[in-house]
Amino acid sequence: LQWLTYGPCFAMRSGWSVFEWCAAIRADVKHFRTKLTQYCKMPFANLHCHWASTKTLKQLAVAWSCDECGKAFQSKQALAVHRYRRHGVKCFERQYVVDTYCPACLVQFWSRDRVVYHIRDRSAVCRRMLMEFPPFLTVQEASALDHDERQKCRKRHAKGERHCHLNAPCMQMPGPLLPLNVDPAKQSAHHPLGKGHHWKR
Repeated sequence: LQWLTYGPCFAMRSGWSVFEWCAAIRADVKHFRTKLTQYCKMPFANLHCHWASTKTLKQLAVAWSCDECGKAFQSKQALAVHRYRRHGVKCFERQYVVDTYCPACLVQFWSRDRVVYHIRDRSAVCRRMLMEFPPFLTVQEASALDHDERQKCRKRHAKGERHCHLNAPCMQMPGPLLPLNVDPAKQSAHHPLGKGHHWKR
C-alpha cells in the first residue's frame, strides 16, 4: 500500500493505516479499481526497484537472477556478463550460428556477433524456429568461432572502429527457408518472417 502512495494517484493517502485504506476502498470500489489500473499502467509503476528502500527489497524487485549462484541483477546484459566472467557460461544461441547469416530467415548480417544478437534479442520467430532443432555446433566449436570473431573485433578497434562496425548493410539471401510451424489459429496473409502478402502462393 505504501508503494501506491509514491505515485500521483494515491499520494494524498500517504501515512494511512490499513483500516483507513479498507474503509476508502469499501466506500467506492469501482473508483479505486479504476485508479489502481491507471497507476499500474504508468511507466513509473513499472520501473524496477524504484520503491525498494532496503537491500532485501531490491533483491526481490530485480527481474534477472543467476541460475548458478542466485545473484540478482537489474538487466539482462549485467546477468550475461556475470555468468560469463564468474561461471564461464555463454548464451546457448551461439551454438546455432555457424556463419554470418541467420539460418532461419537467411538475412546476411556480415558478422557472427550480429547474428547472435538478432536471434537472442531481436527476432522471437527466428529463435523459436531454431530451438526446434538440436544445436548445430558443440560448445568447443562455438568457442573457436567466438575466438575468431574476437580477433576481428580487435582489428576493428585498432582502426578506431566499434566492434559492430560493418561497411555492408544487411541483405536478404536467396534460398529455401526452414519449415515454419505456424499456429493454425494465427495464420494470415502475412508471412511470420515478414516476407510480404500472399506468401503461400
